[in-house]
Amino acid sequence: MKKIILFWICLFSVSANAGLISFDFSQGGFDEGAFITGSFSGNDLDNNGKLSTFTGEVSHLSVNFSGNSIVGAFSFSIPDFSNYTGLPLPTGLVYDLDGGLLGDNTSPIPTDLEGIGANFGSLFYLTGPGPLRGSPFIPNNGVIGTFDGSFFNPVIFSSELVTVTPTAVPEPASLTLLGLGLVGFFAARKKKAA
Repeated sequence: MKKIILFWICLFSVSANAGLISFDFSQGGFDEGAFITGSFSGNDLDNNGKLSTFTGEVSHLSVNFSGNSIVGAFSFSIPDFSNYTGLPLPTGLVYDLDGGLLGDNTSPIPTDLEGIGANFGSLFYLTGPGPLRGSPFIPNNGVIGTFDGSFFNPVIFSSELVTVTPTAVPEPASLTLLGLGLVGFFAARKKKAA
């Protein structure tokens, strides 16, 4: 019985991360050659073809800005990335798993708008027609600015959409774990039969 439990534990540990998908992204076009880079990962739990912080599907997000003479370099990650209440724009990430650019699709539902909207400290970063749609920042696809808790002051803009590339998932490690579990299971079974 212990061997069967061990087998199922090994199998579950492999399948638990099977749906995790990861992406790297970048956005150029800011003043003085400044650019954004970052990564995000998650599971499409509701199978709607999107990853969204609003449905708890994003398990990792990091954003890094290279900095320029107007806005200094900064970084933030998912612990800093939460829904702030009372703001005019939702804070979160939505990405359509269509293989396209982040921000090339929109939706009439605010929390389904493809893009990134983040307020952290005294700065904000918005990108994609999603969070920018219907705002004074159009036709720009990215904006970084200051935020005083009630007012957005856009400072620099990018006209470029965010390029997204899938990150390779280390599948051989998962298969090795499954293989070791099976070897252990059959070795224990053979020993019991002998």
